[in-house]
Amino acid sequence: MEFFPLVNELREACGAIGFDICDPFKVSSYNSLLPKNPLTLFQSNCVGFVIGSTKYFWPFFTAWIKTQDTIPINPVDTYTKHTITNILSKKPFIDIHHEVYWGWHTPRTGKFVHVQTAGHVAGTAYYDREILWSVSAVWGMWFVFRAVIVFDVAWPDSLLEPNQPKPVLPEEEKQKIKELTLISAKENWLNIETRLKIREVCSIGIKYKYEKEQLDYFYPIKEPSLK
Repeated sequence: MEFFPLVNELREACGAIGFDICDPFKVSSYNSLLPKNPLTLFQSNCVGFVIGSTKYFWPFFTAWIKTQDTIPINPVDTYTKHTITNILSKKPFIDIHHEVYWGWHTPRTGKFVHVQTAGHVAGTAYYDREILWSVSAVWGMWFVFRAVIVFDVAWPDSLLEPNQPKPVLPEEEKQKIKELTLISAKENWLNIETRLKIREVCSIGIKYKYEKEQLDYFYPIKEPSLK
């Protein structure tokens, strides 16, 4: 399968299950930034895709949850793995060698991917190493990268790689996010209110902020309910 049909097919398939971020990148460029944790290279110029979601993920996820007899321990990760694995098991993707890297895997698994770097190389969002967050010029911080898929398909020689994102955070907001991130790390990321404040500081992409039900689920100041 050629590059452009693959891009179109995968974006359509991912969009139909709630993953509206599906951006290609050159795997060798990612590997040059993270040589200790490289992604599979089926060929020297093969293509990878960073998969993610914004608030538009929610209705797809909740519709799926309602079909389950019991709620999984990690509902979002389970949904992500189930639905993406399902589309890759069908044509045209099943006929292409590919490797999936889930965003929750640690380096010890041997299948680690630094999704923020993948998103940066794909041109999706700027990964600010100083604050350790990705920030999009469109969605601000109201999005999540979920996975990376590498295909045995060549990046066209004539195609330029995506423009690298530029910093978009105002300096005052960046410093506040940096401060809150340090606080959250000291709290072992257990204080939900601090974690929510980190995203809310960013003034970019306000219209993409999660709606109430979705916000209560991912940042449950009160116990969330899925059914």
